[in-house]
Amino acid sequence: MDLQMHLPYCVAVLEEERGRRKRMLLAVKRRLREAPTGTLHVTTSNGRVQFYQSASDSGAWAYLSKKDKDRLQELAQTHYEKTLAVQLQDSLAQLDRILQMLTELQPAQKAYFDLPASVKDLVTPVATEAEQKLARWEGECNRSHKNDFHSEHLVYRTQAGELVRSKSELSIANRFWEIGIPYQYEKKLALGKTYVYPDFTLIDPFSGKEVYYEHFGMMDQEDYRKDAIEKIQRYEDAGLQLGLDFLCSFESAEHPLNLPAIEKRISRRFSLPLLPDMRYNE
Repeated sequence: MDLQMHLPYCVAVLEEERGRRKRMLLAVKRRLREAPTGTLHVTTSNGRVQFYQSASDSGAWAYLSKKDKDRLQELAQTHYEKTLAVQLQDSLAQLDRILQMLTELQPAQKAYFDLPASVKDLVTPVATEAEQKLARWEGECNRSHKNDFHSEHLVYRTQAGELVRSKSELSIANRFWEIGIPYQYEKKLALGKTYVYPDFTLIDPFSGKEVYYEHFGMMDQEDYRKDAIEKIQRYEDAGLQLGLDFLCSFESAEHPLNLPAIEKRISRRFSLPLLPDMRYNE
């Protein structure tokens, strides 16, 4: 398993967690500024628990009885939040070190980056395992046949630079691009003795296995619905499992494109965390 394929997700999730802990630490520090002075001490005498408060300046201990319940709770809460503040500071330092490590260039990249410009032209940089796997897959995809049916309908240009047929496909392709999932548009696929052209062919960066994605965008139309059901059945007849080997989304006038659901579906299939700006309301 190569971390590099999912590195943007790891960094995004860790940065979100760092921000959450920083906000928590600030809130704790604000409460501590208003907290009572002194330290709570707990002792046991003849099987009985006793509470004392030591003064911050003199260090003298004062006994606290059960009647001092409010004071006891305040001191206990202060003790807890002082401990919490220390642990939050330690964890933030650890997160900073981890994020620095993750965002630094990998050794092969750094070695090449540090070379003088005149030397770089003489060197072939070493590709990571993920880069090699992706390059092989993209090479195979480029040699495969793409769907040229009604090519005049390819009018929407994605962030990756290729043309797709609909605004919904444009949004989905751009979402794949933002997530960092490599894909090919309308790549030829053999299903038994016939061929289909999935809207998108994705690659699982962990296993190197292809996953196919179909978006059915005109479910209002009866003939279109029948064709969609037939196409799904062809996938299943070929031994491909919905939700694992191929994924689908649907759209109609009453139920427009649902990008949050698509992003969640992809994240679950590829075991990816959601990026902070993609954590939609349920």
